[in-house]
Amino acid sequence: SPLKNWSTPKLTDTSRMFAGCDKLKFADLSNWDLSSNGRNVHMNKMFLTSGSTPLLVIAKDEKFSEYNYAGDNRTPVGPTFDANGGKFPESTDGEEETGISTQAEGEPASGESEIKQGKTTNWLANNTTAVDEFINTAIEQPTRDDGLVFCGWEVQDPTENPNAYDRMTATYKAKW
Repeated sequence: SPLKNWSTPKLTDTSRMFAGCDKLKFADLSNWDLSSNGRNVHMNKMFLTSGSTPLLVIAKDEKFSEYNYAGDNRTPVGPTFDANGGKFPESTDGEEETGISTQAEGEPASGESEIKQGKTTNWLANNTTAVDEFINTAIEQPTRDDGLVFCGWEVQDPTENPNAYDRMTATYKAKW
């Protein structure tokens, strides 16, 4: 991504830098350094949109993990998990501790899988290990009544050489 290559060592104000960019859904800012030399970088309304808009920011700088994306009408994105004939463990308040919510309410109809949507924070460390760890720990393992054992997640319709955004917005199907 061209944004990844921007030189930011002297940057002091990113306020409204991407305000109004409603079509911006992914920003790879992994090489941005806003924290070095004790700089106080103003980031007010950096990603502001007029309506609720999904955004995934990949960054290493701590300022992006602390940023208030919700205040800019930005919503987190995450993968979809398909139980592939199984069901996910019940949760007491309708939402897992990891922020994953059920898309299909109640029991799946006969022959249908239960689906859950993973919700990440808007910030993710830019490394394969972090993405893999999120995918493998974001949701409790589904179970099946017929005794088959969950073996892991398999990406559906994989793209060739997927980047972090592709992997974080993909559908993962349970392997039995």
